[in-house]
Amino acid sequence: MKNDSSCGFFVRRVIAALACLAWATSIILTPVWAQDDEGAFAKSGLKLSGFVDLSYTHNFNNPTDRKNPGRVFDDRDDDFTLHQTQLFLAREAVAGSDPLSRAGFGLRLVFGRDADAIAPTRDEFDFEEAYLAYAVNDKLQATLGKYVTLLGAEVIDNTGNFNISRSFLFGHAIPFTHTGLRLTYTPTDRFQMNIGVVNGWDNFSEDNNTKSLEWNAVLSLPGNISWSHAIIYGDEPDAAVGDNQRLVYDSVFSIQPHDQWTFLINFDYGIEQGTSVVNPGTDAEWVGVAGYIHYDASDQLGLTVRG
Repeated sequence: MKNDSSCGFFVRRVIAALACLAWATSIILTPVWAQDDEGAFAKSGLKLSGFVDLSYTHNFNNPTDRKNPGRVFDDRDDDFTLHQTQLFLAREAVAGSDPLSRAGFGLRLVFGRDADAIAPTRDEFDFEEAYLAYAVNDKLQATLGKYVTLLGAEVIDNTGNFNISRSFLFGHAIPFTHTGLRLTYTPTDRFQMNIGVVNGWDNFSEDNNTKSLEWNAVLSLPGNISWSHAIIYGDEPDAAVGDNQRLVYDSVFSIQPHDQWTFLINFDYGIEQGTSVVNPGTDAEWVGVAGYIHYDASDQLGLTVRG
């Protein structure tokens, strides 16, 4: 059992309660705000949301240790799991003549088992995102703080995924979050590019390496086609090896030929200097492909197969 001070215990429970309140608020009060476009909350530009993610998982292999090998978020067998209780408060940075409208922020608090997966030292609590944003103009925005990675077809927040589980690529091939400075350039509705300097993989307050570079480009094509490319490169020291360079390339291609059908492919390739566990002293390499077929049976029900 982990040691836990009474203060830390109290703070996490308060955050969980606030997130539950936000989730209930998004269900009960949002329709009221939607009807009152001139309300104080709407005028402030603030957006408040939240959700609760609870699951039950069964492994038909019936492992004796009740653990699901290779899984990151759904790693328990025959167990009800509170994955996330989340609260998100944000204000969008909007280009304009008013300096205040140019400034924005995002604060995403996560309580639950998923927080241990993305920040193992925080005891079921994490600031998944905590950033300041500034709209330099209508095409360029700067973001400073902690934010989610540019890589991958799936995301930490399960409400943004097709499946309730994550692919092996999301759990093992790419990082979850970064802390640093990111510039977002959107010259047209069909093209966006991001470039940033960050603390490497999942480093919030301590960075034991030189800075890493992140980059991605997203192209939207006619016919509901989207194709993204992303790279992260930097020094990620290993205790046994010392300084070593790590590079990951990620690509996501999606097409929606019909309102009800979505096809998606995610590809990852990674290489890390001198850290192979198969052939010690050589470079570690990993490669993977995930494919998704999603069908929207109705506005309330969707079915997805992932391989």
